[in-house]
Amino acid sequence: MLRLFVVLASILLIAVSAGCLEQAHTNAPLTASEATTTLKINAQPSVNQSEYATFSCQLNVTRGQGLDNKEIHWSIDNVNKGTTRTVWGYASLNLTIPETKGLSIGKHVLTASFDGDSDYTPSHATMTFQVRVAPTRTPSAWPARSAKTHQ
Repeated sequence: MLRLFVVLASILLIAVSAGCLEQAHTNAPLTASEATTTLKINAQPSVNQSEYATFSCQLNVTRGQGLDNKEIHWSIDNVNKGTTRTVWGYASLNLTIPETKGLSIGKHVLTASFDGDSDYTPSHATMTFQVRVAPTRTPSAWPARSAKTHQ
């Protein structure tokens, strides 16, 4: 009888323990594990006023792989310049001639921002670049023709 009681008590203890473990497992809060991102701007330190200019950035997770189809918000001196999407982690901002013409000569701050999402943390990068006066182009002189005629 004592042996039967010990067996039944053991079975009951195992059943209760398994139920508690199952209960703890199913009611555990879900946590979002966002991967850390890094954003880096790749650009020339200066651009010419009244000429096209291109700035690019790279959005990666910590391990280095590029993130695809993520929105990058661009601004110059805290003025919105548009939004582009990443392709294999890269995105670019192309400034037209009127846009660079509208920038004053001197230093400006370019910012690229990724707002983050349910999978990835937000990140941003800034860089300072210089706007210079575009060099004036002088028409090249045609080479002088030789006075000699070839026979």
